[in-house]
Amino acid sequence: MISARHAGRRDWGIAGALAFGVSLWQLWLHSFALEGHSDTALGHLAHWLRDGALLVIPAYLAVRLGKAAARRRRGAARSSIAAEPGWVALAFFVILVPLVGLHGVLDDLFGTGDPFAELAPAPGAGYLLLGTDVHQSAGLIGNLTHGLRDAALSIPVAFMIGLAAALIATRREAVPTPIVDDMVPSSMSKREFLKYGGAGAVAVTLGSGALISASGRRAHAEEQVRATPWLTDDIELFMNDGINKMIDGVPVYSWGWGLTSGPVDEADALHVPGPVLWTYGDERVRLGVTNNLAEPHNFEIEGVVDSGPIAPGQRVEVEFDAPSPGTYIYGDNSNGLVNRVLGLHGVLIVMPADRSMRVHPALDPEHWTFVSQWVWVFNEIDPRFNARAQAGLPIDPVQFIEEFTPRYFTVNGRMGSVAAHSETAPDTVVKDVQGNSALIRVVNVGAATHAPHWHGNHIYPLVLDAEPMSPIMWKDTVNVRPGDRYDVYLPYNIPPNAVHFPPPQSGRDLLKELHGKDIEGTWPMHCHIEMSQSAGGGLYPQGMLTDWKMEEL
Repeated sequence: MISARHAGRRDWGIAGALAFGVSLWQLWLHSFALEGHSDTALGHLAHWLRDGALLVIPAYLAVRLGKAAARRRRGAARSSIAAEPGWVALAFFVILVPLVGLHGVLDDLFGTGDPFAELAPAPGAGYLLLGTDVHQSAGLIGNLTHGLRDAALSIPVAFMIGLAAALIATRREAVPTPIVDDMVPSSMSKREFLKYGGAGAVAVTLGSGALISASGRRAHAEEQVRATPWLTDDIELFMNDGINKMIDGVPVYSWGWGLTSGPVDEADALHVPGPVLWTYGDERVRLGVTNNLAEPHNFEIEGVVDSGPIAPGQRVEVEFDAPSPGTYIYGDNSNGLVNRVLGLHGVLIVMPADRSMRVHPALDPEHWTFVSQWVWVFNEIDPRFNARAQAGLPIDPVQFIEEFTPRYFTVNGRMGSVAAHSETAPDTVVKDVQGNSALIRVVNVGAATHAPHWHGNHIYPLVLDAEPMSPIMWKDTVNVRPGDRYDVYLPYNIPPNAVHFPPPQSGRDLLKELHGKDIEGTWPMHCHIEMSQSAGGGLYPQGMLTDWKMEEL
């Protein structure tokens, strides 16, 4: 499934191939197989170009009708790559029958001596269905029988052209569409949306309260380079598609969410994951969702709201009461994990109704109150399935799970060294100052289990799937299964077993001398599932990892 814009371009390409391919076939039939003649080679060429050009629009109509018929027949599943080309060929046959009469009228207008003139069949061509006399028959019946013959002979050619186009699209890893490169910083959009560059560590008053309480001891988030937007009120989302460049430079097709309908090279046209939506527990959420992809998709928050199928080009309004405080996944679950893993996913945060910075109303606010909050979305990418989606081919959810072999592992759509630097991942690298505490919302939208492991300090998993955990345990690693949503508390304090935290100045000087830079105050988080630390089948360590930092007061 590709976007309506890209699907339209591809359909016009197939239509052109059909028009000129079938015209060439008809030219061969009429001038050679039917033993016709033309005065010059230029006459053949001009005749072919004329008929091909006249057939482009009818061929495009056949492509659209054929695809629509194939979708209605298959419902939610599609099992054969030949089904769609078959319907397109049948639609083209129906359209060709009356067009042959117009073809004869044009020949009469141009006259016998014109290089565009119809190639007159000679005796001996009667083996083709209805005989040569049919071609020169006059009247309604003559034109219809002529059209039936020529259109019927064109069905195999139209089918083979459509099948070839489908096979070529299937084997294509990427198309030359504009690259939306989340790996490289770019200028921020000027759209009037609330955006958090590095975290929710900015005091912004919206309506009745601020998302983050004011404090002089907070992390800084002035840089807002290519960050995942945080949205509340007047939310408008677009299901878009585009190309994301992986850490090894490989372009991979992806679905995703945009704040605009395009073009795809606009900064806000494709976000994977989608924008972070947030609200309070006593509010009603309203948002508009537009499907710019070529087939129906749903907008769903499991257990909260489901829009039902949204047709290509359709906009729906979704409205629901905010669920209990916690972290939720929004996306499209209409085809198992497939649509979610391929990019149609994002996070909804519900804050306590009392506008406090408590992790959860059921937890003791004296111990579990945070200053900054962050979102880590874990996912995997198997480019083979992305290529199938790009070609508009079916993806069976059972086969997807059985054959899914990821080559890339992402945190907020990034990986490796790109995900571990504030300059390229300002919404991912956790930053705060000593004495504060950060809440990290860890969400696994992928198909594999992950085990984030923190260096430098321990964390407290407090909430799982919007439900407080008991007992609360001190850990350095958490197993996060597909669909899990953990709210993890990271204290910016001295760990109980630390000798020096941060290291004394002499230790910092030694580290700077050894490494050529001051690296004190930065620690990694990486997944303890070994395969997730590589990219592209072996590039290490460029997988699912990032950093957390302690900044100066």
